[in-house]
Amino acid sequence: FPHGTPIPFGPFNSVGIAAISLIMGLGHPSIHLIDTVGAFFPAVLGALLVIPVYFVGQRIGGKSCGLISALIVAVIPGQILERSVLGFSDHHISESLLSAFAIMFFMLAISTGKDMRFKSIKSDWTTLKMPIIYSALAGLSLGLYIDAWASGILFEGIILIFIVLQSVVDHLKDRNVEHLGISGAITFFVAALLVLPFMQTYYGFTSYLYSLFQPTILFLGIAAALLISLMSKLMKER
Repeated sequence: FPHGTPIPFGPFNSVGIAAISLIMGLGHPSIHLIDTVGAFFPAVLGALLVIPVYFVGQRIGGKSCGLISALIVAVIPGQILERSVLGFSDHHISESLLSAFAIMFFMLAISTGKDMRFKSIKSDWTTLKMPIIYSALAGLSLGLYIDAWASGILFEGIILIFIVLQSVVDHLKDRNVEHLGISGAITFFVAALLVLPFMQTYYGFTSYLYSLFQPTILFLGIAAALLISLMSKLMKER
């Protein structure tokens, strides 16, 4: 009092609830409508979690693995259930959903873009359209995830560790490495665009957990992903 306190979390939940309320209220939502949307918001996000979990499971172990994974996440007790029940209007289930979507889209990007190379992006857009779109959607999910939780930037590290290890394996087996760098760079670039508007303040409120740190790390991730691919390319040429 009288200035309140800095908000420790990102704007995703607040903006999401506000946007849906404005749409459903035709621009003039009532307090009751906002409360109702806020109550249902975590339950709907929790229900949507089965979608990325299914596709990740399917990609790893086939259709049966995807179905079992989706069933487990739909009925599992504990933290996911507690944070996705009606009325638990907090950011936690947003993190679970958005990070799962980020991994799902990134898996689709690298599995469909194995032939993607720097020189073929302009000349072969028809073939490379889907992996580029998947990479952008992975970046969209990652960016919104970080907008829900400032420390979500740690997920960039998980993706980068995979890119490094898979690049080494692919290089030693004389396989294309460039697609990993391209997909990673697109993912981190799109994520950075979504994080940049919320570095210091958003809608008049200050969040002390958001600063230049998040976009800086994402841009360094772009450089790292591209550097690994270029190193492999140069070593093969030599």
